[in-house]
Amino acid sequence: MVTLTSQPDGQPGEVPRNRRQEETFRKVLAAGMETLRESPTRI
Repeated sequence: MVTLTSQPDGQPGEVPRNRRQEETFRKVLAAGMETLRESPTRI
């Protein structure tokens, strides 16, 4: 794990929150791709 300590005026919870948002986005994106893959209709 990498810790950034050189951010002036940085909020302590900013990096973990962004990481959770990215993980959630990837999960949702993967689920959406899987749904499109299983869908009988193609665009």
